[in-house]
Amino acid sequence: MKKSILTILISLAATINCYSGDDFSFTNEFKKRKLLIALQEENPKTIEELNKKGKQNLIESYKANVKRDNEITKKVFTEYWKDTPIEFILESKITSLTEDELSKSAIMMHEAASNEGVEFMYYNIAIIQVLTNKKGNKSYDKYDKFFKVSLEDDVVSYADLLLLTKKMKTLFDYDKQFDQTQLNTKLASKTLLIDKESCELSEEDMKSNYDFPFKLVSRQELLESKNSKDPKTLYVKVDLYAGMPNFLIIDSENGQVIARSTIAGLVKVSFNGPSGSFNSNGQLATISEKASNRVTYNSCMTCGISGGEIIRLYTAKAKLKKAVIRVLNNQKQQIKFYSDLTPY
Repeated sequence: MKKSILTILISLAATINCYSGDDFSFTNEFKKRKLLIALQEENPKTIEELNKKGKQNLIESYKANVKRDNEITKKVFTEYWKDTPIEFILESKITSLTEDELSKSAIMMHEAASNEGVEFMYYNIAIIQVLTNKKGNKSYDKYDKFFKVSLEDDVVSYADLLLLTKKMKTLFDYDKQFDQTQLNTKLASKTLLIDKESCELSEEDMKSNYDFPFKLVSRQELLESKNSKDPKTLYVKVDLYAGMPNFLIIDSENGQVIARSTIAGLVKVSFNGPSGSFNSNGQLATISEKASNRVTYNSCMTCGISGGEIIRLYTAKAKLKKAVIRVLNNQKQQIKFYSDLTPY
């Protein structure tokens, strides 16, 4: 929110080297450590900027959002993360820790971001490992895992963080992924709630394309159901997977992803840079904080003939369509095409 979660940890020491973790078992090392969860703090620069722009009426809202973000983070992780020890720490305190102190924990930070027109909260879990050579000299390697949840508001909801903890448990092998051979049974046993304001489907469209119980509801009804962990409902959520917007069906009761589908019906426009002008394994992506934008490299999903793809635009909003609901509804297609259900 104030600083890039990537830069705040990198800046801790000039000797830290960053790796993708190919030759390092992130999961095994994560399980040995306490999880330090960074809490947000009010940013004086944000408050100063709001004052300068004459938006004093937004300052209290901003402060309330910071407080609410921290309250929800502490509540959900206290209730649902029992797999490793946890400790909540103010983000500013992390920069005061030494590399040796940081190397004893996994550190999780988060900030608001935007990609492909989807607003989400972006979580970075970093592990710093101390390496000592034969002469006793120390160096520090940093490894990262990234998670995200799309947002309906400026602050993550209870259901958003329930989904986040389920993603983490799945990736770190504490929980198994949903058994797709049980999809039809699951869909038949619960009612799928769909926000009628974010889809293009009528009641008749749904009856023709979805074989199980469903209900078109207001956004508020959907939020109340999933944030109360309703054991009788499922809900549809937009997420990002490999840089592409996806629709997920999620179990309200436990945040588990039970079906997904890549989005259909959007027109993509891409621009490619001259060959060699950009990192051959990267594309430029914008990370926004509402008030400002930054540009950073993400893994390249589609590098063009003339060089790395530097920008992708979708010309339509992500809305639920018939083709998508038919895929979410189809157990055979889910098993065949979507073995990896959980977009991190």
